[in-house]
Amino acid sequence: MGREKREHPRTPIQLTVELTFPNGDSLAVETWDISDGGIGINLPLQTTHEWQEGQMLSAQVKGLPMPAPKVSAEVVRVSDTRIGLKLST
Repeated sequence: MGREKREHPRTPIQLTVELTFPNGDSLAVETWDISDGGIGINLPLQTTHEWQEGQMLSAQVKGLPMPAPKVSAEVVRVSDTRIGLKLST
């Protein structure tokens, strides 16, 4: 079994991130890891949002001493409990 190769190393970290959808709705979520190229998100059990690969949204880390920038992201992986976001540059 081959080991998955990623472009950017991942760092396990729990952060609160606000995801904002094109219609203006937002959802607070927790990360499980982060890298230069993406964010792994744990989905809340109560979410009714239907996640789809290719979906675009913005993400902003919350709870920092200074406001973090909003970044564009694409949903690239979807499971029952997690999604993977690829950050746009």
